[in-house]
Amino acid sequence: MAHFMLPGPSVFTHDTGHDFYRIFTRPQWRSWLVRGAFIITGYALVLALLFLAGLLGLSGLADALVIPGAILSVLAVIYTAWLFGQSKGRDLWQNPLLPLHLFSQGLFAGAAAFLIVERFLPLPAEARTLVGWAFAVGLLVHLLFALSELVMPPMTIDAKRAAHQMIFGRYGTFYWTGLIAGAVLPLVLFAVLGQGAVFAALLGLAGLLAYEHAYVQAAQSVPLT
Repeated sequence: MAHFMLPGPSVFTHDTGHDFYRIFTRPQWRSWLVRGAFIITGYALVLALLFLAGLLGLSGLADALVIPGAILSVLAVIYTAWLFGQSKGRDLWQNPLLPLHLFSQGLFAGAAAFLIVERFLPLPAEARTLVGWAFAVGLLVHLLFALSELVMPPMTIDAKRAAHQMIFGRYGTFYWTGLIAGAVLPLVLFAVLGQGAVFAALLGLAGLLAYEHAYVQAAQSVPLT
């Protein structure tokens, strides 16, 4: 569910509800907005079928949906990188490593959701350990990608201006809050408290929201010429 929620809003913020159906009736297959809509719809269908299989005890159906669900979950997380890549006027988004960065975000965000839900619906010990490692590794990789923006020189003047706005300018508070309170602190808490660090999971999700706000808004803050 966390994987589904992360990329979903990008589809609806690029079109109005009145025109959204045209994505399915008159698709432009070169657009990652269209491809993303079909990916998310397919993933939602798989989730619905998995829920139904769980209710009815259809283990065969659930097993058959594992691989398609895994593939669609990854695509649902990372397709936004290619959607951003089609925005040629936004140089900050023209990063070939963005799919990997988004994957790390989806990994730790999904694990964070499990860490929170696990307080009410306990997981088996092996699953809890796997979720804990996914949270820690995903969050660490996200932090490294974010910190690389400090040391890797932007490729264009517009990308440099956008990066400055994100890190030191108008959106710097969101950027540093996302990194310190939303990544460094959760990693420290998780190292101390282990899989029981629900507060670390909440901080990680809040920090991701702050970081993404800085990243998305800063790229659009540079005037198009």
